[in-house]
Amino acid sequence: LVAPHDRVEWFLALGELMAIGDEATRRHADALALLPRPAPMPVAYIAQRIDTDDPLWGWQVRHAASGQLQGFVTLTRFTTWSADFAWDSSSRESGMPSARLSNARLRSGEPYGVDPLSHTTSGEGLAEVARARGVDVAELVNLNKDLYPGINSRSKLLDGTRIQLADPAVADLDADCSRKDTPRTVAARTRLPLDDLLAINAARFSGGLEADTPLDGKPLLLRDRESEVDLPIRGVERAGGAEP
Repeated sequence: LVAPHDRVEWFLALGELMAIGDEATRRHADALALLPRPAPMPVAYIAQRIDTDDPLWGWQVRHAASGQLQGFVTLTRFTTWSADFAWDSSSRESGMPSARLSNARLRSGEPYGVDPLSHTTSGEGLAEVARARGVDVAELVNLNKDLYPGINSRSKLLDGTRIQLADPAVADLDADCSRKDTPRTVAARTRLPLDDLLAINAARFSGGLEADTPLDGKPLLLRDRESEVDLPIRGVERAGGAEP
């Protein structure tokens, strides 16, 4: 176990740190059969942490005989530059409510990594995706044009490209909401944690949202995609002028 003395020693090991991160990401993806494969931490992020974290301390685990790096951890104090700041595991901004909602859906039988609102391509064109998923190709273009500028009905897609099939802002709302519903009854019906439903919906209800607040037919958001940790999205090949 080695404790580097300063930033210079950490920067001298930057190549090894990246190699460890790449290998850990590869093994994680293989173990969970993740497709598309997640991207490892970018070198810019690790370099920024070494450069700006203050104070910086940590350890490196190295092989006793060869000295090869086996693992590492860096630590610093939590830092914010905001005068008024609150962030904990109950806050939507922490990402934890969305993570707990995802776990609840998995426990209820939702397949891991399967998203009915998106399609991960295997090299087919956008028109082929539309035919296979029963969606109008013009609607797919409209849904994905901000994500992939220049996309059109003849676009050829790179293997692993994530294509939106529906608008999450609409599709993730509670489709079975009734005028008698409250957040508590919705949580019981959907088998989702009440506190986390309140966290991701609080900003949508200007008058405040409590467990027994009457919803009067306004549907709750059941999934917070903006705060979820997602797998990387790959780009579009020749999006603006694909061959027929």
